[in-house]
Amino acid sequence: MEQNETPSPVEGQESEIASQKALENYLKRYDLGYDEITSGHILEKLAAGEITEQDARQVLAELADWRHQESRTDELTGLLNRRGFGEESIKLLESLRHQTKREGAAQVIVLSVIDMTLKEINDNRGHAVGDQAIREVAQTIQRNIRYGDLAARRGGDEFVVLMPIIEEDSAEREITCAKIQERLRQELKVIFIELQSGEEKIPVPIKAAVGFSRVETEAIRTSTQTSTEILTGILQKAIAQADRAMFEDKRGKV
Repeated sequence: MEQNETPSPVEGQESEIASQKALENYLKRYDLGYDEITSGHILEKLAAGEITEQDARQVLAELADWRHQESRTDELTGLLNRRGFGEESIKLLESLRHQTKREGAAQVIVLSVIDMTLKEINDNRGHAVGDQAIREVAQTIQRNIRYGDLAARRGGDEFVVLMPIIEEDSAEREITCAKIQERLRQELKVIFIELQSGEEKIPVPIKAAVGFSRVETEAIRTSTQTSTEILTGILQKAIAQADRAMFEDKRGKV
């Protein structure tokens, strides 16, 4: 090879992009943002010999994964969106179903639907502050749930949380459920928002209507229906019950 000849990707750069973060490395290399990259761009660089086939396959695979995650994530809060919550809830309930069949563990699923009355904030302080309020609510919810619980923004100012509780003793399950419900209610009474950029956050009272529903997983363990039928039915029933409870709570706050 002559001194001024550039080595081909196969000869000298085979591992430049290939890694566990192939997509991230690719974006840095070509100074692109996630919203700018396309499959066509990757294939163009492959055809030009700038990247190897291995690189292209890895980047395309990670790009597909990233797009799938984006389709399941709420852009404003970073929580799951409605679609992501549906998918992850089914996975979680399937896991609980196998656990109850295997271990006979006594469990309860607590589902919470949370409606924030943020219209006054939007009307009086503007939608930018309203968006900030929604983000603060999302962070408050995340701080008050456990690893393995699911939290999502259903849209607008509505959120939903799914929490499995594993307690052998029924009295302990009751206590745990009551504590979770009370903690969410208390923490969602006030949020802290920054009215002007760079200013100190101030407390802003909000009205949070919270509805809870519970499903004993014994019904999952003993049912003879298929998994899809069971889990879809459980999720729909729990959401409907929590919705009704939330609207009752909302009426009581008017």
